[in-house]
Amino acid sequence: MTRILFFLGMMTIPFSGIVGLRFLGEVQHELSTYFFLAAIGSNVFFFIASSRILAAEGREIPSMKLLTVILFWTTCLIVMSFLMNAGPILTNVFNGRHAIEKFVSAFFLILYSFMLAYLTFFIAGRAWKQVICKPIAISVYLCLAFSTFELLSRHMGVATGVYAFLDRIVHGGLNPTAYANGWDPRLRSLAFEPPAFGLYAGFAWPWLIAGWVGSQGRAFVGYAIAFASLTALTLLSGNRTGLILMMGSAFVLAVLRYGYLPPHSRKAQKNISLVLTFCLTCLVVAVVIFYTANLQRYEAAVITGSSVSDLSRLASIEAAFNMSFGSPLFGIGFGEYAFHLSDSLPRWGYLSPEIQTYLEDPKSWPAAYSIFARLAAELGLVGLIMWIILWILLARSVLIASLNYQKTTGLIPSVAHPLIASCFCILLSGFTTDSLRNPMIWVTLGLCCRYLVEVRSYTTTLRQYGHFYAHKMPFGVNYYIPSERQI
Repeated sequence: MTRILFFLGMMTIPFSGIVGLRFLGEVQHELSTYFFLAAIGSNVFFFIASSRILAAEGREIPSMKLLTVILFWTTCLIVMSFLMNAGPILTNVFNGRHAIEKFVSAFFLILYSFMLAYLTFFIAGRAWKQVICKPIAISVYLCLAFSTFELLSRHMGVATGVYAFLDRIVHGGLNPTAYANGWDPRLRSLAFEPPAFGLYAGFAWPWLIAGWVGSQGRAFVGYAIAFASLTALTLLSGNRTGLILMMGSAFVLAVLRYGYLPPHSRKAQKNISLVLTFCLTCLVVAVVIFYTANLQRYEAAVITGSSVSDLSRLASIEAAFNMSFGSPLFGIGFGEYAFHLSDSLPRWGYLSPEIQTYLEDPKSWPAAYSIFARLAAELGLVGLIMWIILWILLARSVLIASLNYQKTTGLIPSVAHPLIASCFCILLSGFTTDSLRNPMIWVTLGLCCRYLVEVRSYTTTLRQYGHFYAHKMPFGVNYYIPSERQI
């Protein structure tokens, strides 16, 4: 039952605008939340049953130490941010909402997210393709079916009644004014807005590639169609978030395939990796210098331009960094961005009607538009650095574990490439969104931790005892056997 619920949760990730239960806060409109919560509840029994089976067979339970350490330090940071800002958090009120209420709800969101990571750790160890790739592919077909009616109705005036009926079900809980009034012509599919669909598409993309390349027969065709469909829908939507994540994934996968993690080890592999790292570092530094040098010019262009969205985004991000300057180490408190917005907003930010709505309408809630800006404001420099280092170190650890596995077996676990790409997708998504509620963030975290435990243990055992003892490893090792196709 736990696996089925997790499967349904992965399959329904695109649904982000349904009518939900208000007490669930930020995640109330996401259909996947309800399946994941049910799976988390039943996972206790799943864990107990699995532990008994492993104990009876004389096998060890996979170590949760890494994931628990990450949870511990995250909790310590959030508690520290509260202690440093206890006064304002206990007294501030914004649009009728108390700061302490927002802090508690944000903290519970993090706890739920880590429970999802633990759930993934236990569920996705053995059959990642069945519990990750397959439901993602099915979700793409659901998006394709809904988007067909969306395109026919909104752009051709066909099947408008069918689309209106489906739209009330899919977007009944969260339907932005621009869509309710038909002002925004962009494709959003099952998500509540185009950026949310782009975020889903960007995270799903590398896993579809992994499923496609690592399959045969009908599954190969099914993944190929899903991959092509998602790419086409993202291009039709014209969504910047989706395009950025897809291009980033393509770049990371190419660098891995032809640089850091090729199918066959090479004698000059270490030198190639060093040269590639140097070139990528220079590229990142050059991009940072370029944008820093042209920041004022870009700001002036946005202020004098006609894009309300760009104006709101830039003003909100600048306000977040203004908050971080006042509390540089531990920030203003987790979830407290909105309560300091009016004091930190640049003057030209009030030119945006969206900003005025955020400040005056109790039904809306301000967004920082960038997770980097939000973390800098709410958790300070410590939180921002921890977030960036976490995903870079996880990607690096997966890479090193995969290389060691390759040296021992001559093969590469095909899940390594999309897993590393997902780590960088999380970092890239931080430039366009400020939310931590995306399930794929925490699914990736849990899968990374499980992958590292399994591959390291398996590699060590093979080096010590040879292939004869491979069957004695904990559950999850079956995925890494040499019969798997490589990406």
